[in-house]
Amino acid sequence: EASLQGALSSASMRAEAAEKRVGQLEKEADGLAREVGVLQEKLGRGEFSRSGSVRVLHLRMNPESEYQNQARGDELGVLRAENAALKASVASLSQQVEDLAARTKDPAPAAPAAPETGAAGAAAGAAGAADVSSGAGASAGDARGGVDVSSRSGGG
Repeated sequence: EASLQGALSSASMRAEAAEKRVGQLEKEADGLAREVGVLQEKLGRGEFSRSGSVRVLHLRMNPESEYQNQARGDELGVLRAENAALKASVASLSQQVEDLAARTKDPAPAAPAAPETGAAGAAAGAAGAADVSSGAGASAGDARGGVDVSSRSGGG
């Protein structure tokens, strides 16, 4: 039984020593992991160099650069097509605006009125011409946007 006690105490001492060693190794592993992180950051920024013994090889046919150039070219093609479509749309809208402006400047000739005779007819003809030129006699459907004065009577 004494040998068992000795073996048990010896095993427990070795277990405690192993636990201490595990703790030390875990601390060391954590420290090394932090150091690896710091070194990777430096490497990413280009700070790491082995005193001139490092040579950088730039690939002329770099797959990443080719992919980026192709993507840029594809995007440029899409943007050029969109630009052409927008230019065509602007040209069409400009033409529509010009046509509308031309129609509002040159209204369609009015239907010839029945000729009136005498002084009253001449006065009515002159008044009608003044109404048309000022837009006061224009109907609500007129292209110039005039207002029909006769529809604004106070009687309702």
